[in-house]
Amino acid sequence: MTSHRRVQYARSFKAVLLALSVSNSVAFALCTSPVNPDATDPAIRGKVVGTWYSENPNPQLGMVQRLYQTFSANGLFEYRDQTCGNIQGVPCSQNSGHGSWNAQRQADGWIYVRVQFSDLHRTNECTGWAAMFPDPNTMVMSNNSRAKRVQ
Repeated sequence: MTSHRRVQYARSFKAVLLALSVSNSVAFALCTSPVNPDATDPAIRGKVVGTWYSENPNPQLGMVQRLYQTFSANGLFEYRDQTCGNIQGVPCSQNSGHGSWNAQRQADGWIYVRVQFSDLHRTNECTGWAAMFPDPNTMVMSNNSRAKRVQ
């Protein structure tokens, strides 16, 4: 393989890793209004507060993302993740970010978690997802992905 070809391959793979560096179950957009951590009902806050772990596989690319998200009682949010593939010699990507969060109960009983964050690649991004909590240590998102409370 020529050095030019290796550079192209490395850039392509880095782009794929970047695309997978966040959960594949959420979409991102620039925040048009700031997330207000004080807007969360205290009863809901207790369901979300903690550190949650999830694995998000992408079988088509032979990759998996391991994600830790921490929701603090004061509304602060942090995440760190690692995305690994099965290509020998290519290291796992590492990413982390921080921001704020809030949550609201929806009319259908789901809890909508909204996060505003910045990381190495994004500034002032918003994302959110609907979740149920079948037990105190399990968060199930509307796409059936799951996270386990680890702390």
